[in-house]
Amino acid sequence: LARSFSLSICDRFVTQEAQHKGVTIRTYVFPQHRDAGQAIIAIAENALDMFADLFYPYPRKTLSLVAADFLHNMETDGMLLISKGVIDFYRDAPLNNLTILVPHEISHQWLYSLVGNDPAKEPWLDEAFATYSEALYFERFHPEHLAWWWANRVDGFKPSGWVDSTTSIPGGYTAYRDAVYLNGAKFLQGLRELVGYKAFVAALKQYALENTYQIATGTDFFDAIKTNSDADLDTLLRQYFQY
Repeated sequence: LARSFSLSICDRFVTQEAQHKGVTIRTYVFPQHRDAGQAIIAIAENALDMFADLFYPYPRKTLSLVAADFLHNMETDGMLLISKGVIDFYRDAPLNNLTILVPHEISHQWLYSLVGNDPAKEPWLDEAFATYSEALYFERFHPEHLAWWWANRVDGFKPSGWVDSTTSIPGGYTAYRDAVYLNGAKFLQGLRELVGYKAFVAALKQYALENTYQIATGTDFFDAIKTNSDADLDTLLRQYFQY
């Protein structure tokens, strides 16, 4: 019941762990980053609580968050690789990339791992929500900084592009990020405002439950939305989607 198998090995890692509602959260960081490792655990505890409410409780016994020697972060089953750059520049929470990106990567334990999708043809099904989940995290745990998140994470980049773009979108990574991640977050905020928060969350939960251990599609997602709301999505979809 896993989508991938990954190893990260280093003889310098410092290991820290905490028990949270039946889950062992472990961080593997370099010796100079012990404070960041503790911060990662605290963020992970909050994120697991939030996604338990949005989807269902994390079903695995362990969650490992590991310092990685590359620029971007990467999700795998039961393990998240957090860029050493994000950890290097950690300062007091919450106005930092660690607080932004740890919830993003933890969301993939549901949308990517437990609920699969085609990550090349429909990457928005996991990456758009992973980005929007950052906003949900700030809204829930740091509401006084939610406007800061939108300004620094999304609006400051003036994103454009179709949310349902594939990974082969012309323009490379920046165009892909702007369309799928950032415009994707704007789309989900617009969808939430259109159908209402209660229907939005009910649809997310239904989508997750019905598609666990499956390969879901955009049709499955919108079927869940339509089951929980009779709002007309046409104008919103024409604004953000090309199909």
